[in-house]
Amino acid sequence: MTQHAASLLFALCLLSTCTLGCIAEGPDAAPEVDAGPWMGPASPTTLDFLVTSMSFAVPEGIQASSKTVANPCGVKKGTDNTLYEPLVLDGLKIDGFDLDGTDTQGDGICPHTDYVSPSGTKGVDYGFLHVMDMIRPVRPGQTVEVVLKSAPAQGLMRIGLRLKGVDDLLEDDDVSVQIVTTAETPLLGADGQILAGSSVAVDPDPAFHSTLPGRIEGGVLHAGPGDVTMGKINLLVATDRVIAFKNVRIRAALKARPTGGYEADAIIAGWWERESMSQAIGKAILAIGANQGELQCVLDKYADHSLDGKTCNAMSTILRAKAVSGFITGLPDGAGEP
Repeated sequence: MTQHAASLLFALCLLSTCTLGCIAEGPDAAPEVDAGPWMGPASPTTLDFLVTSMSFAVPEGIQASSKTVANPCGVKKGTDNTLYEPLVLDGLKIDGFDLDGTDTQGDGICPHTDYVSPSGTKGVDYGFLHVMDMIRPVRPGQTVEVVLKSAPAQGLMRIGLRLKGVDDLLEDDDVSVQIVTTAETPLLGADGQILAGSSVAVDPDPAFHSTLPGRIEGGVLHAGPGDVTMGKINLLVATDRVIAFKNVRIRAALKARPTGGYEADAIIAGWWERESMSQAIGKAILAIGANQGELQCVLDKYADHSLDGKTCNAMSTILRAKAVSGFITGLPDGAGEP
């Protein structure tokens, strides 16, 4: 079978909604990952993805300094964090977004310093790095990162993404992106990871259905800006938490999977409302080694955005997420049915 024929077979599989169930004989039955994104039909179609992992973005090369200093937000209680080795934040290259349209350098209503992206774009906002720096269990490689990455497979964070109006997964200047909470945990494979092609029902609460405008350029999805609310999140002792982001931007690389369907590697950035952050992770980080008052102290010092123009009540945050093709049933348009 030629590569062209294999790609055509793959497209027909998707159109018949058997993303993983369409199997042909021979070594060329499934298209290679580098065969290029699927070129869609003449009429727009819908593609669903299920989030398989999510965590706070860890900038490449970030490390702790070798000097022990006083932590201004270290509270000497259950876990003494009054002295620590701060993360080196100066000079980091951050893969993110300029959320406020300004290259802030220690000024503004909520003074802070922006970063530069790996490609040289200035003004990248990532205030949550200070939470990561100053609160021990939130540091790279510590408990929060481990818990978040495994949360989707354990059903503790059930997030789905739907692309609507897709004409071409390589270049499409107008797609709609829905981010929803699902009511079920996807099927898991023998390795404990979420299986591509799983079918889950959407959570019926419209508060957890968000829609962003989007486009696809060179096989990369760009979405936003818009507000996103993710609900029914259970992190350790904190249950039914809600994460509410404002002015969300998404960039996700899309590519074909060797066994069928697609996968996405995304960064999601936005302003995390202070109250939402406190409710979502405050109790959880207390349970794993933080101290009462640490999070509020960091927010008092480093919240880098004002949603009301008066108070510093939000912090720029970047999440890293991975997702695979699946089916989300129960959304109003009825698409995505397996």
